[in-house]
Amino acid sequence: MEARFRSWLQQIKRHPVRTVLIGLFAVVIVLIILSILGYIFYWHWTGLVPESSEPKQHAKTLWDWLQLLIIPAVLAVAGYIINLTISRGEQAATEQRAKSEREAAEKRAETEHEIALDNQREAALQKYIDNMSELLLKEHLDELSQEGGLKPENKHVRNVARVRTINVLTQLDGRRVGYVFAFLREAGLMSTTSNDNVVSLSGADLHAVDWSQADLRGANLRGANLSGANLSGAIFSSIIYVPRALGGTIPIPNSADLSGANLRGANLSGAKVTDEQLAKAASLEGATMPV
Repeated sequence: MEARFRSWLQQIKRHPVRTVLIGLFAVVIVLIILSILGYIFYWHWTGLVPESSEPKQHAKTLWDWLQLLIIPAVLAVAGYIINLTISRGEQAATEQRAKSEREAAEKRAETEHEIALDNQREAALQKYIDNMSELLLKEHLDELSQEGGLKPENKHVRNVARVRTINVLTQLDGRRVGYVFAFLREAGLMSTTSNDNVVSLSGADLHAVDWSQADLRGANLRGANLSGANLSGAIFSSIIYVPRALGGTIPIPNSADLSGANLRGANLSGAKVTDEQLAKAASLEGATMPV
């Protein structure tokens, strides 16, 4: 019984307007029933039927009390409903304002995070270029090819350049990854006409790199792990488009080397890559192929 009473109280607190309306409806129903019974059974105390004798002084009837109380009751109920409606409107406005402020704060924090992350990426790119420029100027990195063999100290310099390149690629976005490869090509560290790149990415784990929109022509990606990477829009090869009657697309010899590369689950949609390059990849399972 107590549990049921508490349940009723909770329902009343949760839906006060509905409770008041139900109560008013119940009162109206009771008054209608009393009126009908008063006329049927001639209940003079209701004030709905005339007295059988001469008019005389008597106590107030039910109708008299209703005439006295109905207007204050209606005003009280109307005032309660109006106040409750205004209160709920103010509460809804407060909640909406708080929600808007919270969303604005979250958006502002997200924007600040993106700006900070963009600044970090820019700083990482600039530091990489500075370090590689130092290797070019002091260690003559661009002259350390495999031709004629490498001295141990020269091999060490090339390894440092490779590690720095792989490390910075995992920190940058697709646009800045493109800047890295542009720098390598312009500095003579990555040839578009030879597989003997000073900075080779062969066999590297590059699955976490954002390659979208990057120009990768000339990159040695032989055996590299590109599984799950975003390669959409990346350029692996320059392609001259000719009519199908003349043989279809013809790649020119400055393509990235994808021999043995793991492209499992990679997104290649929109990438400029030839069928010959893809045929040399170790795995294309689950990859989104270019259209």
